[in-house]
Amino acid sequence: MVISSVDFTLDSKINTLVLGHSQTEHAFKDSIISGLKNLCFGGESYFYNYQKLKIVLEKNKENKNIKNIIVSFSNNQIESVMNKWTYGEETVLNFYPKYSFAIDAEDSKLIAVNNFKSFLKAEQLAMISNAKLIIKRNSIFDNRNFGGYFYINKSQVDSLLRTNYLDHFVKTNPKGISTINLAYLDKIVELCKKYNKNLYLIRTPIHNSFFEKLDEKKFQDIRTKYYSKIPFLDYHDFSMENKDFKDFNHLNETGAKKFSNYFNKLLSSGLLIEKQLSKQTKKSPK
Repeated sequence: MVISSVDFTLDSKINTLVLGHSQTEHAFKDSIISGLKNLCFGGESYFYNYQKLKIVLEKNKENKNIKNIIVSFSNNQIESVMNKWTYGEETVLNFYPKYSFAIDAEDSKLIAVNNFKSFLKAEQLAMISNAKLIIKRNSIFDNRNFGGYFYINKSQVDSLLRTNYLDHFVKTNPKGISTINLAYLDKIVELCKKYNKNLYLIRTPIHNSFFEKLDEKKFQDIRTKYYSKIPFLDYHDFSMENKDFKDFNHLNETGAKKFSNYFNKLLSSGLLIEKQLSKQTKKSPK
């Protein structure tokens, strides 16, 4: 009912979609990037990215202008914490209802098996959420809740550097790997093949003090073992000042403008063309 009542049509000028969590949500100010649509939302695992992309591609399958899908691929997206981001109580109650119309029985079962109590509550909330969408009958893209650039105009980096935040992060950072999250990244890969879309993985700017604390070897081992054939746009060391970051791994408005203007120039000069892409994937710009 929702799928037939709500408009999922993308602007014909859009040729590139970006999906991911808060890092890409804050990084891509799509109003200044020609042809790009930011569909990211903070806190979303690949499970929910997949549901969103699935319905968007299906409803725009006749639109031949949509050629490229860019998906966030950062260190925390391989970590075991992503299990909580998929079926934890807060996540299920926040995200399952708004994408329930796109979630099939198999994927619903995954949530139910891992968190049945929250699944039942989310199903009830989904009826309300779906009813509101049907009544409004607007474009799904008019709803910020479906994803988009998130403006924030503050920087906490200098104050964080004066605390023991980084040491605390090292001690509490999960050590395991989320096979569930990676399984849904695999589904995104297959979805792009099905609809004949070019898929790219991207890592947006990260403060160097934070990057030094990450398990980069584990991250690169996963990437090279499973996703080496997918172009990786790695901008973790893109030149930024402290004032350009909201915190250690999110850009603020100043940083987003700087990165988005740069990315727009790259797209305009053919970043996603094979020859240019090979140059960019070797080393991110400083």
